[in-house]
Amino acid sequence: MAFINTKDDLMRLLKDDAELRELLREMVSETVSEVQKETLKIQRDTLTELRAMRADTNAMRGDISHLVGDNLERKIGFRLPALLAHRLELSGLEVLLYQEREIVVDPELEEVIGQAYGHKSINQSQRRRLLETDMIARARRPDDNLAFFPVEVSAAIGVDDISRAEESAQILTAITGMAASPIVCGYRLTADARNYNRTSEGRRATVIRIKR
Repeated sequence: MAFINTKDDLMRLLKDDAELRELLREMVSETVSEVQKETLKIQRDTLTELRAMRADTNAMRGDISHLVGDNLERKIGFRLPALLAHRLELSGLEVLLYQEREIVVDPELEEVIGQAYGHKSINQSQRRRLLETDMIARARRPDDNLAFFPVEVSAAIGVDDISRAEESAQILTAITGMAASPIVCGYRLTADARNYNRTSEGRRATVIRIKR
């Protein structure tokens, strides 16, 4: 029986014993394989946890954004007449529709929308768009012409906000024959929204930034 006292003894034994070399190689291979499996398992578990954390974070961001948006809509709701009148030099401004815990709509505007839908001047989707507009105001411009002002409110104004305000304005003009100017209100304008809002003819919607 060979005794191993030093590293040289082990190297000499491995050199002389092919069977021992093969056995040692198998043992090392199995150990490496087990380590790799355990490492992969840890990586998969970590990735799963990270994905769950990301989903939770996104959900929290959505909840916070929704709360901020709701709070901003209520804040703007109280200040809307003064804000629009001051920024756009409007007079005789009336708020005809706004979103609180539920929709609040002026009977006159409700009748106009109902008649347009009943006469098939607008479809269900267009009717819903008007009723889901954050706010609709009516006022006289500096040139004394009466106009509608559909308003979309968002903490971070995006392309969708501008598009919705623009669509509401187009529908209002179509069913009343009166000019309508889309308005978006919020704390800031996203880069995509800023680019989308620019056209060769000017701006798609008037942007009103609110200080926090």
